[in-house]
Amino acid sequence: MVGPTEKDKLIATALVKESDRGCVILSAALLADALEELLRSVCRKTPKEIKASVDPLLQGYAPLATFSARIQLTFAFGILPRALRDKIEIIRRMRNDFAHEWGPLDFDDPRCASRLDLLLIRLDDTNDDEQQAALMGEVGFVPTKQQLITRIAFALAVQRMIGVIRALVDFASEGRDLRPIVQQMEEQGLWVGPT
Repeated sequence: MVGPTEKDKLIATALVKESDRGCVILSAALLADALEELLRSVCRKTPKEIKASVDPLLQGYAPLATFSARIQLTFAFGILPRALRDKIEIIRRMRNDFAHEWGPLDFDDPRCASRLDLLLIRLDDTNDDEQQAALMGEVGFVPTKQQLITRIAFALAVQRMIGVIRALVDFASEGRDLRPIVQQMEEQGLWVGPT
């Protein structure tokens, strides 16, 4: 497995710095982009075909420009494992809650807490106070220890989902049919997190 890229490190830092609302909305956008990349990996490749046939489906107000459509289509094509689809759906629903709720909403809200339980591997509260103070000084905000742990766990879960999608994109780039790979992942329960 390839180690984290500079972009991955920047994303992880951004997710931890964000409010809970910002963390969810940014994560959903990152996953939507990763799903677009996955869809593009199994589409026609010449610039003329991309411009004429692929881009019009994925950009602006096109049928596949929405997060929901990308989730549904990648799963329908058999290029996204069911368990990963289910986790991404949780984030999509959370994104909708955070984007459309005008009042205060955070990871402690019961609507979010139950979804987070399905999504996250809970981390132990093992940071010592000195490490936490140094981190808070670096990122410029002062979340509670539990808020920080939840944000980090959320960011790690999203990063792992994007990693699986990237691996599928790499397989498609090699000319491999993703459907048998995804079917094997599902049969063997291979996935990235709690089921």
